[in-house]
Amino acid sequence: MFRQRIQNFTQIVGGITIVMLAAYGVLAIFGFNGTILASAETNAAISGAPTVMNYQGTLKDSDGDPLHGEYNMTFRIYDDPTGGTEPWTEEHTKVSVVQGSFSVLLGDITPFPADLFSSPDRFIGVTVEGYGEMSPRGRIASVAYALTATNAVHATNADHATRATYLSAPDGEPIQAVYVDNDGKVGIGTTSPPKTNLSVIGKSRAAYDTGETNYTEIGHGGNNGYINTVGDGVLRFNHDGIYKMTLSDAGDLNVNGDITWGGDLNSFSLSDPFEAVARVPYNSVEAVKEMTSANNSVCFLTQVFDHSLANSYGGCFININSGDNKWELEAKDYLNTVNQDIQCKAICLSW
Repeated sequence: MFRQRIQNFTQIVGGITIVMLAAYGVLAIFGFNGTILASAETNAAISGAPTVMNYQGTLKDSDGDPLHGEYNMTFRIYDDPTGGTEPWTEEHTKVSVVQGSFSVLLGDITPFPADLFSSPDRFIGVTVEGYGEMSPRGRIASVAYALTATNAVHATNADHATRATYLSAPDGEPIQAVYVDNDGKVGIGTTSPPKTNLSVIGKSRAAYDTGETNYTEIGHGGNNGYINTVGDGVLRFNHDGIYKMTLSDAGDLNVNGDITWGGDLNSFSLSDPFEAVARVPYNSVEAVKEMTSANNSVCFLTQVFDHSLANSYGGCFININSGDNKWELEAKDYLNTVNQDIQCKAICLSW
């Protein structure tokens, strides 16, 4: 009787039925649509989520009685319910069928291509060795929670004209912790990043170790922005790997280079340049330019220029005239060099 049933099984392909079952966790992995699966594959590598599908079914003969034993089976995924191409195939040997029920892990032998589920229309075909492929093919569909996962990965606006991607916090607060818009702009704490590549609402911190005992943070207190360094050592500003400025724990500022400014420095005022020029042929020529008051001020030479330094004897000097308490700029030439100019410039800083 059983042999006869098996013969019927071989002769009537249409009499074999595969009842496809989807456990809750099964299609949740493959319930994405559009381009979402590619994201899911990437996230799987990050989070450690499995990349195989648990496929369960029931195998019966033409009389509807469940089969029992070991069977070789081939599983194919198509892009069409009847024809099309088969971008993925996997063979399983000696699949155990108990009272008609079997279970296999698809993708465990032949990994799924990254773009296999780049379309919402995918169909699975099952072939038992010695017989044709079961018909009709089963369509792979989403379950409810997979659809929720889809929305968690891709959010669309009201008219569905644009698409953005975000990651939510594990507890759901906030629901859009990291946001990427259509232009690739990333927002942390905001779903409307400006035209910069990265926008952070709140503090941004870079720490030396996981304990965060030494770190530098950048933020804005509402009225003023700040850079805050916590830990021993100096705050360094480098360019091309070479430090250009440091700020010590004690507040000492060290600049590796010249300082140039064009306006007030805090409560300091910068004067216009003063110029004094010594000219020959005048013996011991001396030109004096009176500058600002000596009180609450300091003056600096900014330029010393002559046409023949090798033949000159003199230079530029800044003195205080004690009589009227004024800064003075002097230019001198003691050698009476013909056609020799000594040009001096200075500037003063007042507070």
